[in-house]
Amino acid sequence: MVLSTEEFVLFSAIIGLLIGVVFGLRYIIRLERKIESLEKAIKKALPIRKRKR
Repeated sequence: MVLSTEEFVLFSAIIGLLIGVVFGLRYIIRLERKIESLEKAIKKALPIRKRKR
């Protein structure tokens, strides 16, 4: 199967876009985990007192 120049460029652009989306999602997941661990550390450092009613 031989690809023309236009087909090759389109195929390359689609593959590049998919790779970019995957790496972007991996970065977002890493950031979310860091935020989650920071929240846990803050909760341990500052115990929240329940208000009396």
